[in-house]
Amino acid sequence: MARKILHGALSLIGAGLGGLLGHYLFRWIYAQGFIAPVVPGAFVGLGCAALSRRTSLLRGILCGIAGIGMGLFSRWTVDGHAGLGFKEFVIGFDEYLSRVTEVMIALGGLVSFWLGQGSFGALWRRESVQPRTQPPPAQRQ
Repeated sequence: MARKILHGALSLIGAGLGGLLGHYLFRWIYAQGFIAPVVPGAFVGLGCAALSRRTSLLRGILCGIAGIGMGLFSRWTVDGHAGLGFKEFVIGFDEYLSRVTEVMIALGGLVSFWLGQGSFGALWRRESVQPRTQPPPAQRQ
């Protein structure tokens, strides 16, 4: 039980650090004249996977939701809607964001889901090829 709590805490810390890094990377890219709303969400999942030790579908779903939230938050901080709170921005995001930006934020959530559900080591493992149990038809007698 203690290990599950430790793994959950490490995943949470990784997701938080990844989200923070993704947010500031998004702001830096925005200052260069580009926009990359996929970055904050993707980094949530990447940070979570970097510190997690096990795979979990629930953690992937939570990372996907957090990734979308981080993408919206990062976009809200650079848009500068005068006096508009984050809650109002999220409720009316379709009025304030273009469709391309909405799709990119959703893509960041999808990447966050995919990365967040597995451990970093499991993401790069290859499936082993199972040997054939029977010889090919040409060699049978």
